[in-house]
Amino acid sequence: MTPFLDKMQYFTADCVQTALSFVKILLFTKFHTDVPLSVTHPKELVVMGNGPSLNGLIEKSPSFWQDKCCLMVNFSACSKQFTVVKPELYVVADPYFWLQPESTERLFGTISQTVTWPMHLFMPVRSRSHKTWQELVAKNPNIFLHFYNTTPVEGFKCITYPLYKKGWGMPRPHNVLIPAIMLGLRMPFERLYLAGAEHSWLSEVMVDDDNTVYYGAKHFYTQQAVQVKARDHNDQSSKLYEILYHMYVVFKGYFQIKAYARYLHKEIFNITPNSYIDAFERIKIEPEL
Repeated sequence: MTPFLDKMQYFTADCVQTALSFVKILLFTKFHTDVPLSVTHPKELVVMGNGPSLNGLIEKSPSFWQDKCCLMVNFSACSKQFTVVKPELYVVADPYFWLQPESTERLFGTISQTVTWPMHLFMPVRSRSHKTWQELVAKNPNIFLHFYNTTPVEGFKCITYPLYKKGWGMPRPHNVLIPAIMLGLRMPFERLYLAGAEHSWLSEVMVDDDNTVYYGAKHFYTQQAVQVKARDHNDQSSKLYEILYHMYVVFKGYFQIKAYARYLHKEIFNITPNSYIDAFERIKIEPEL
């Protein structure tokens, strides 16, 4: 294919993606979503994923994260490290946490009972129609609730970037760290650090003799890795190509975020040892103890 045809193909794809993004925004986006404009440490944010290396950062390098604003995600509130870090920001993304009654009670019940410091909780707009988690959170006056849009927005940067800035959409949020970073970029932070983000799923995927796909689940709050059967949002078994496609979307999303951060004149650094994320500049944090 000639360079001219390549350019035409990319231009056409951007046109289609931009048009589809507007349709999705009109159908799914809530146009008024807020983020806190004032935090304790407004210049630097540590986005803490749930990878096993996060324990090392919290325990062995305390001076690094203690003078920065911290953000934790998903099930981390159920870990012993939650009350050590006392994150000022907390992001939940997976519908599992508000659709499954047991998980709803465990996560939001723990948050409601545990948080003794001011904490901003971010929930997807689509979770608003589920009342159980909201009733649990409402019991704690230290928790300030915010909603955010998970609408996938793609296409021409001159159009998508202003939409990102308004919070009307984001790169496809197939992993909680994508909305976490995008929310951080909407706030005053000049520099973001990504911790506990191994994303080493590729080396942990396996297919058994029945053609069932499994992946390794490693979190900082569990003692060992667990092989989990891959399932989609309808609780049906996922195919290997579907798993690999989701990985593709996530890793591509980080490059989209990197370009957007540059547009905002902000920096994102990956401080996770042995991370598979190849979009962001790496920084090694030396243990202090």
